[in-house]
Amino acid sequence: MARNLIPAAPALAIAIGLLLLAFPAAAQVPAPVPVHNVGEEVGFGATIDLGALAARFLDLLRAQDQMDPNITIHELNFTGSMDLWVYMVVIEETTTYYTIREDSVAGVRAHFILDLTSTQLPRPGVYPGTLDPLDNCIPSTPIEMATRRLSVDVQIAFLESATETSKWNVSDFALRETTTNATVDLRITMALRGIPSSNVTASGTACQLTIAYEDEDLTITADVDTQIRAIYSPALDIFDFPINHLETWWANSTAAVGGRISGTIDVVGLNATEEKEFFDALNASLAASGYTVTGLTGFPIVLQDIMVTFFAVTYLENGDIRNFPAPVSMNLQARASQVILADDQLHDVYLLSPPPVAPGLPLPACSWVYSPERGFIVGYLCEFVPGVPYFALDNVPTGQARQEIDQTKVEYAVTQPAGNPLADFFLKFPYIGLFLIVAAVVVIAALLSRRRRRPAPMVPPATMGVPSTPPEAPPPESPSAPEEL
Repeated sequence: MARNLIPAAPALAIAIGLLLLAFPAAAQVPAPVPVHNVGEEVGFGATIDLGALAARFLDLLRAQDQMDPNITIHELNFTGSMDLWVYMVVIEETTTYYTIREDSVAGVRAHFILDLTSTQLPRPGVYPGTLDPLDNCIPSTPIEMATRRLSVDVQIAFLESATETSKWNVSDFALRETTTNATVDLRITMALRGIPSSNVTASGTACQLTIAYEDEDLTITADVDTQIRAIYSPALDIFDFPINHLETWWANSTAAVGGRISGTIDVVGLNATEEKEFFDALNASLAASGYTVTGLTGFPIVLQDIMVTFFAVTYLENGDIRNFPAPVSMNLQARASQVILADDQLHDVYLLSPPPVAPGLPLPACSWVYSPERGFIVGYLCEFVPGVPYFALDNVPTGQARQEIDQTKVEYAVTQPAGNPLADFFLKFPYIGLFLIVAAVVVIAALLSRRRRRPAPMVPPATMGVPSTPPEAPPPESPSAPEEL
């Protein structure tokens, strides 16, 4: 049974962890290069009750509400679930490489409601003032507080599914290449009532701060299809066999990346001014980073219409991701441990994760669980300290993993209007479009907060040379593929 390792009582969890640490350490036999046969398979994953995770934080807010006479919470609730599942199988064996297929899925559904009254919200109106050195408008007279009611209702539906084929050297089990086909569907609806907004206008050092309250209904959707190819030169030696206890190593390579994307990102509910502000800020941010981007003029954003150029080199056009080199560098450490696998027996494993920042001061870390017996990544484990886990993707029977993947695709299906195909910019290498999504999220957050400031004067960019390669891709964040340790 997959389980969500969130201890109900932290003191009990720490005590159990200390007891586990008191047992003899796992066998520290070096893990050799695995030998695989066609048909060998492994599965892992978990179903997570997000509402249970959020309950303790909601209780803290309710307790604070009881102690603060200036706030009255009428309704506060968060419900939701998340499913993460992975299935891997060896589908080909030659004298030089194995081909492994990985099917993975991630689904999220969540609903957040907050309805409160506060006696300490600023009274709406126009407040004259002066600008401070940081361009903040300081009103000449104190802003009066007023009693107002506000509410937020947010619903999230997300589903990512992917199929990846990868080739691994027989000699050292280093990664040669991957091809990933993925889809992402996302739908977020927000009903905002009585939300405070502020706007600053200035002339010289004089300014006016306008405070108002607004109602807004927003719907954000994304529907993405993608194929990403990566060929590593040299092969990415993720595991650095033989694996030894507390061994630390670097896996370095250069990936030749290409592929294709298609789809749309849409936001419904912004007025014309807000939409213009969004795209003005997005395009200005990209231009300041050295990117030349066309096709970002309004919603919906159609990815096939976007062209991305960096210093005269085009990386995205008509949905095609042009082949480009991307450096890959991973620092890993192995720690011998023992975990219960799908057969309900305790097995020796190695936990693979970035090394601690400083010796003797381990931070809460997440590790891939590598089984020398299986020759596979068989799970994922997060710990407060060694031996005190708080989250796990457990090793499960392969039939269960396949069934959970199929069931997740059905249960987390995102209902959207037809005709919105889009690509996975969020989690998968090579992140060619990640900067677009990050910028979009940042600007949407800025729009919702309404914390507008006087525009800063434009500074002409300094003359720069043309780089021979694109900027380095950001580090992987998703635990959905073994090459992203």
